[in-house]
Amino acid sequence: MPAALQAVQTLQAGLSAALPGLRCAVLQRVDAAAQPTLMETYAADGGINSATQRQIEQAALQATGCFVRGTRHVEVFEPR
Repeated sequence: MPAALQAVQTLQAGLSAALPGLRCAVLQRVDAAAQPTLMETYAADGGINSATQRQIEQAALQATGCFVRGTRHVEVFEPR
């Protein structure tokens, strides 16, 4: 897991530099019985448009694809 976490942190640092205003975070599942799981989050004032979402998804797949078991899961939330 340390290599996967490092890959995500490097990915997010690069995305933050390339996309000013993008806020990135990574969380790790605490459940010790489950397979280790990381969750990336991305946010920006005014939301993330479809072009930026594609850029994030493509960069994430390239940076972390070798660590993914199954498929990447994407959810989009809006503030209420």
